[in-house]
Amino acid sequence: MTSQPKLGAYQRLVGWLGDSFREQFAIYLALTVILVGLNEVVGFGTNIANWDPLYISGVLTLVIALRLAVEIPPKAHETLTRLANRGAIELTPMKLKAIHKKLETEAGRWAAWGGPIVAVAVLLGFYSVFRFEGQVFFTILATIGGFVAGRFLGRAAAYGQMGTLLKRESVTLHVQPGQLDGAGGFKPVGDLFFYQAFVIGLAAAFLAIWSLLIPLFPYYSRWRDVYVGLLAIAVLFEMLGFFGPMWSFHTAMRDLKAQLTKEADRWMEEIGRLQGQVVQAPPNADTKAQQERLALLIERCRAIDDLPTWPVDADIRRKFTVGNLGLFLPLLGYVIRVQTPDGQSVWSVLQGILEGLTKG
Repeated sequence: MTSQPKLGAYQRLVGWLGDSFREQFAIYLALTVILVGLNEVVGFGTNIANWDPLYISGVLTLVIALRLAVEIPPKAHETLTRLANRGAIELTPMKLKAIHKKLETEAGRWAAWGGPIVAVAVLLGFYSVFRFEGQVFFTILATIGGFVAGRFLGRAAAYGQMGTLLKRESVTLHVQPGQLDGAGGFKPVGDLFFYQAFVIGLAAAFLAIWSLLIPLFPYYSRWRDVYVGLLAIAVLFEMLGFFGPMWSFHTAMRDLKAQLTKEADRWMEEIGRLQGQVVQAPPNADTKAQQERLALLIERCRAIDDLPTWPVDADIRRKFTVGNLGLFLPLLGYVIRVQTPDGQSVWSVLQGILEGLTKG
């Protein structure tokens, strides 16, 4: 029996912080609210109307998103185990353990890149606004927050490569017609990636909303470029965490369905023959065996015909796609610099529409 490798001090610290944050989240959230409130009182006084809504909403969004993000690693490994238990993937216990280890190694590698990438992006963004003039401590805290968030984004992107990992390890997939989960046995995959996309989508939605609102608050104008840039990064990670992995499983499920469809086609001749035997049999003839076989074949063929080729149903995919179109609006408006014929920017037009709706 081989002993498990010992974790380094950094890994132990990260693990302890994650467990503590998960189990004592109410305390962390309360401390965050208190510290944010003290910061606003010191900086802007006791009048809440003078406080910084961009800063407050950003900190709270980060804390809530991190709380949800700490659930992603255990959910990813639970997904692998569930797929093996229900026969969707063909793995021995030893091979399953090895896949778990390789997935976590890959996640650690992606996290090691994701943390610095997001941290540098946040640092450059804050530098472009403050130039380190009187806001050095604030910039450092934001950079640390970006590093933590980036590690989670990197891990999510790595877990999104689960399908690629299974293919690389020559793991056999089994799409199961008629499975109760409505996804051929692969619903745990859709649940995982949808959860990842939801967590990353919180941060992306925050950035997208404020990218649209900043033109309405002139004193935030310096942050517009920063938020649009961070939004682009968040959208990229969301794609890596949802659409990429969904597509890898989709292609595998589609190929497996094609194989099963060939089998169903071969059964059509037998179905026709059995139907003829039952219809042409004398009234008092015993056709129970033929009828049972016929019912079984028809049910199987219908299950194959209805077999999905995505780990999530069409309704969820449609809602997710429509919901994420809004994330591209600030990016498109920023990159293309849409202008109306009279020279007004698209943001001015949106502001006028919002004001009209409000007055109406």
